[in-house]
Amino acid sequence: MIRLIRCASIALLLFCFSTRGAIAQNSPNLSGPEMRERLEFIQTSLNSGEGGATIWWWSWLGIYSVLTAGSFILAGVSDGDTEKITNTVSGVQSALGAVGMLISPFAPRYVPETVRSLPRGTENELSSSFGEARVLFNAAADDAVMGRSWINHVLALVVNGGGALVIWKKYGDRIEDDGENPKKEALMNFVLGTIVSEIQIFTQPTRAIRDREEYRRRFGTLSRGDAVNVRYFAAPTGRGMVLGASYPW
Repeated sequence: MIRLIRCASIALLLFCFSTRGAIAQNSPNLSGPEMRERLEFIQTSLNSGEGGATIWWWSWLGIYSVLTAGSFILAGVSDGDTEKITNTVSGVQSALGAVGMLISPFAPRYVPETVRSLPRGTENELSSSFGEARVLFNAAADDAVMGRSWINHVLALVVNGGGALVIWKKYGDRIEDDGENPKKEALMNFVLGTIVSEIQIFTQPTRAIRDREEYRRRFGTLSRGDAVNVRYFAAPTGRGMVLGASYPW
């Protein structure tokens, strides 16, 4: 019973603290001109990066689409097993790259238009639009960070390494019967696929990241009225309870 009461008390405290955090996050104190200044900075920054992001996204979607179609066409017209196998595997890998572009449309490409469409007439509209613009501004920067993260490098290695293993282990006998070296074919597939993947990663625009840093330098992450994601917590200890708060800075 004592443990039950303690758990209930902790749950109540956590609810109260979480509620206070949400209120702190959604209660901006900026004046109209201050919000307009920040919103103008966000819009200008997003507009400046929109062209590069759009060119990069469409270019790589086109590259992967062409590589996919070309690989499957070559696999279809080839006479030898080696060409059929390696081109089919390459086509699947390129298709995965195209699918990856489609399911991750790169926020810096489409967020600027969304922010431009936000209403800014009345004070309430301005306040609501400013909050939404900040969320989208952060989303664009986060997307750019993710695109350059180690996760994408690992995914590239998995896809290209998986394709190489299929060529080597699954179809090695057929490639040898065709008079070719399966290890060599697998290595070539891995190297070429990895080069293409790394070029895509390293050519991805990162302006959104720099723009967010400039926003923080100019206005401050914890500037008066900026949305602050304050998190309060409570945890039981052997001698009582620990209370605290955390926030980004």
